[in-house]
This record gives sequence, structure tokens and C-alpha cells, in this order.
Amino acid sequence: MTDRKKRRFRRKFFERVAALDFGDGSPSTSCEVLDISEGGARLRPLSCTPKMLPEKFILLLSECGKVRRNCRVIWRSVAELGVQFPQA
Repeated sequence: MTDRKKRRFRRKFFERVAALDFGDGSPSTSCEVLDISEGGARLRPLSCTPKMLPEKFILLLSECGKVRRNCRVIWRSVAELGVQFPQA
């Protein structure tokens, strides 16, 4: 079974620059959202490597920060990471 068939939610091509907020008072860092679904996203950090990111953070999808998603990392590669949007 391919990874696409395992997914619960259909991914949509997105390609937008967003910000990652670590919730610790440090400045947010930029990332590119490559694709997104109701349940998660594939991200490419622009100023650091995926292994440098914490397991949990907030993805800010709008410049004002009103559109946001809590994220939990579920996989990492050299340049990208996959996150899940946990249900509250």
C-alpha cells in the first residue's frame, strides 16, 4: 500500500510561506508549506534544518497569526518534515 492510500485526508498542493512559532518567546522562523490537508502538512524550513525543530510547534498560516494550526512532527527528512494537526 502506498503512503497516499494510507492517508486519511487528501493533500492539496499549497506552496505558501508561513511561520513556525515555538511558543517559547523566541522569534518565529519561516517555512514553505508544500502541501496541506485537514489532518496535516508537509513543510520545508527556510532558515534551519528539520532536525533542529522541536516535536511540537504552531504553524502560522496568515501574516497576522489568526490562521494557525498546532503541529506535531511525524516524520523528518534532510530538507522537509511532515506534521500532524492534533485534534483539540
